[in-house]
Amino acid sequence: MNTINDNNYNEWVERFLDAETTLEQERELYAYFSRPDLPAEAERYRRMFGWYDSLAPSSAPAATTTPAQTPTATAPSSSPLRILPLRPWQWAGIAAAVALLVTVGINLRHTSSDLGHIGDDGYIYSGYIMRDGKKITDPTLISAEFDRVDRDIAGHLAAMDSHIDSYSEQAHKEIAASFDIDDPEIRELVWSALEL
Repeated sequence: MNTINDNNYNEWVERFLDAETTLEQERELYAYFSRPDLPAEAERYRRMFGWYDSLAPSSAPAATTTPAQTPTATAPSSSPLRILPLRPWQWAGIAAAVALLVTVGINLRHTSSDLGHIGDDGYIYSGYIMRDGKKITDPTLISAEFDRVDRDIAGHLAAMDSHIDSYSEQAHKEIAASFDIDDPEIRELVWSALEL
């Protein structure tokens, strides 16, 4: 391929985007698009190739040979991963986060081992309940209290369901009556729509 110039840079860009260029050709592309006197049409590639150029590793030292050795290449000395030095306040923040995690872990471990008694009905009892100003710690009495509360809640929910159903039925009747339909087929259609 010829050297890159203002007339053939598009071919070079296409070859680059199709991954058909060598490392040396890519370096030529980076050098070409870093020139200050690019044609106006080529300006649109300047930032892209500048970005690719910033990713390219620094050129490695050439292979060295001595009469007694075979050719060897040295790897680039720069690592792609750089760990920046931390300031004292950043180390303090890391230490505080680790201390917090350890504390939470220890507390969760103790809490999970102190769950308490598991009753016959599967409830986990830890602690006590208060009824009529008295502290109750007996798991059997606590289980009976839980059962009573469950029954009360189920009864209240059933009552609410029946009220909602009666209000819904009454609302459907009032809506159907407001249509004042004489045709039985249309009346049936309206009733079937309201019963959904």
